[in-house]
Amino acid sequence: MVDDSSDFSERLNDSAKVDVYPDLISAYLINMGKALILVGGIVGMYFLAIRLLATNPFIDALNTIGVNPLWGMRGAFAAIGIYFFLVLMDTLSLTSYGLVFADNNLTFSYGNIFKVRKTVPFSAVLRVNFNAYSPFKFGDVLVELTGTEIKQVKVRYVANAAAVCQQINQMIRQTVSQKISEV
Repeated sequence: MVDDSSDFSERLNDSAKVDVYPDLISAYLINMGKALILVGGIVGMYFLAIRLLATNPFIDALNTIGVNPLWGMRGAFAAIGIYFFLVLMDTLSLTSYGLVFADNNLTFSYGNIFKVRKTVPFSAVLRVNFNAYSPFKFGDVLVELTGTEIKQVKVRYVANAAAVCQQINQMIRQTVSQKISEV
């Protein structure tokens, strides 16, 4: 993961390698924040409904169908727990995605259960873009490929995605210009 664009020019001359991986802690915090907001909104609507109707319509509905309200509450907590678990697993699945730009090649890995690693030359890279998350300094890095069965590789939650994208494009331009000057 690349932290600072000023460090890149020094590292580009030394190593000519850029690694792009998700920032898992930020991804975890954002995803859990979204989950908490969603659950908080649902709980807020529940209490608003109780306040506006002066009765608990959910307990009345459970009693009508013959279900103990305690089991209904346990089911709701189980659903919330399962939701948080799925958010956690989605965040942990980000560990399988990565890009390595080095030695005139792009090596990318993807897949949740079976990790697949492929290497393509820079000539197969059509475009490198990013989608920034506005209040934060990270986002998604999108690499569009040509001549391969994979047409797009996306790494989510990359720290300083704009600078990383700029560094990758600079590295590809330098490599292509070196190849043209050799000819």
